Amino acid sequence: MVEVNDADALEYQFYFSKDETRCVVFERYASSEAAIAHNNNPTIKTMLLSIFHIAQLNRLDVFGTPTEQLHHMLQEFNTHIYTRSAGFTRGFIRYT
Repeated sequence: MVEVNDADALEYQFYFSKDETRCVVFERYASSEAAIAHNNNPTIKTMLLSIFHIAQLNRLDVFGTPTEQLHHMLQEFNTHIYTRSAGFTRGFIRYT
């Protein structure tokens, strides 16, 4: 659904613990505006309501420098923002 509807969602991965009681969702967007558009997508909002009936969002980690508008939107979650200080990206990783 995200892959088809959110062209600026660059990465969207789900990772489950071995006992499948915990899940980490890794999302990467082209920009703050892309993350906001994803959040405002009516299909995504409907999907999240269904997910939150069976799961609890414990924490939202944000890596980068969100715009003021995205920062404001993130305040409703238990958000930790990490600003990049160093590093590089060598290329895309293939997941199997």
